[in-house]
Amino acid sequence: MRNRLPHITLGGRCPIEIVKNGIDIKAEREKFWPFGQRVYIPTYSEGKLTTRATKAILVGYTNTYGTYLVMMENRRIITAKNPYIRTEQMPRIVEATTPDESITSNEPITSDELIISDKPIISDEPIASQISPVLSPTPAAEVSASATHEPVPEKQQGVGSRQLQRSTAGKAPIRLGEDPRYTGEIHLTIAQALESTKSHLWKEAMHRELALLDKYGVYKWIDTVPAGGKIIDTKWVVREKEEKAVSDPKRYKARLTARGFTQHTGIDYHDTYAPVCREESWQLLICCGLKVRMVIRQYDIEGAFLNGPLQEELYVKDAHATGDRAWKLVKSLYGIKQAAHNWNRVIDDILVGLEFIWSPDDPSLYFRIQDGSIITIHMDDLLCAFQRHKIREVWEAELRKHLTVEEKGLPSRFLGMDIAWSQESAGVTSAKVTGAPAIRSLADIWQVTKGSDIPFLTTIEDDTLADTKSFQAMVGSLLFIARMWSPDIRYAVNKLCIKASKPNITDVHQGCRISGYLLGTQDEGITL
Repeated sequence: MRNRLPHITLGGRCPIEIVKNGIDIKAEREKFWPFGQRVYIPTYSEGKLTTRATKAILVGYTNTYGTYLVMMENRRIITAKNPYIRTEQMPRIVEATTPDESITSNEPITSDELIISDKPIISDEPIASQISPVLSPTPAAEVSASATHEPVPEKQQGVGSRQLQRSTAGKAPIRLGEDPRYTGEIHLTIAQALESTKSHLWKEAMHRELALLDKYGVYKWIDTVPAGGKIIDTKWVVREKEEKAVSDPKRYKARLTARGFTQHTGIDYHDTYAPVCREESWQLLICCGLKVRMVIRQYDIEGAFLNGPLQEELYVKDAHATGDRAWKLVKSLYGIKQAAHNWNRVIDDILVGLEFIWSPDDPSLYFRIQDGSIITIHMDDLLCAFQRHKIREVWEAELRKHLTVEEKGLPSRFLGMDIAWSQESAGVTSAKVTGAPAIRSLADIWQVTKGSDIPFLTTIEDDTLADTKSFQAMVGSLLFIARMWSPDIRYAVNKLCIKASKPNITDVHQGCRISGYLLGTQDEGITL
């Protein structure tokens, strides 16, 4: 957009006119779409009768050619590449009408007109209030009909009736709490923790967290937040770590996290990209280390995200942490959008200062040419391989000058996996937590008690919609297992990923079938 607008330094000409001679700038400007324009984003799915595009509304432009900011029907703003419009449905700006004047016909209103309007009305209200009614996900009549499983009245059946009959639009989706196959995981709130019989242990955990924030200089005390200052909402997340002993005070973990979803891009955060090592990288490190007898060690960085300096001006108010006063954040706090990015910059600067070079194929894989040292980074977990113990000691001493490091020795558990070492190989299987495999946690959630011989086979046909969030959580767990130590289920999981956006009960049964297969082969893994 900027290249097609006149600039005073170019004598009223556009930058694109300087670069491309003879370009029709008027034709280029006609390609601009007004804000509020209905666009369609192509989708790729199987089947002839599936939807080929998703409706959205244009809300902005980006610096990349052919890429736009669009708002989906669920009010999420995403970046879309090459959306298209229907030329016969160009938007028209009309004058605001009164309620009596707007209803001039007795024709039924279709669902398409209720979801996205082709005639946006310009008013003095805020943008959010104008967009809110336009993106209503489902008409009220349709919701009531679907919730009670009643057929749609004939007067509401029109052009789109054929599509409704061959789809699952008339069936109520199964919600997270209604799905009998999903038991879920109980998350303890801070109020419940402080009212429980273990309240003194949770208070000690909160004090340890506040002391850690003070140790790393994450904040500065202020009396009042200045006018216009951005206050980030916070939440205490409490968890009891079952892998630690009951007498260990670190068994009870409390963490003060920021609600990063309240931040706005370009205002209180900019970059969020933070790479982690690929599974091929740490597998290659282990193989090389075993082949040439290298010293392999695992390190854990204490308060990794708390080491990243914060450039934006953010403030925090929390009843349990700040009381009547407030914090001005100096470093990143867990949960803010840029926390992982800032930590990645810190560890990258440290390793580059120690003459390490990151791989162009994996930004989280570092190596040093002088002595052949290799390091992989996965958030706050470092897996390292050195030629000799002396090199490791020197590197560790240099790292401790900048960070608080805990050496865990030869890794026996890494990224949710158990690693069994021998002289010439390493066996990778699912991690065991208090004697129960991690795969059993997935099976318990979905009430899978019987193992299966093959990962993907079911005769159940049920197109009733299932809860998308719980199904995507199951697919995410299966993806991790498939990538790390069970490559034999990759094809089956890939088929499930295609249905992740709109799963039905058949897809849930297929996912449970894969979980049952993992349950029957939980002691198997890969050998490096």
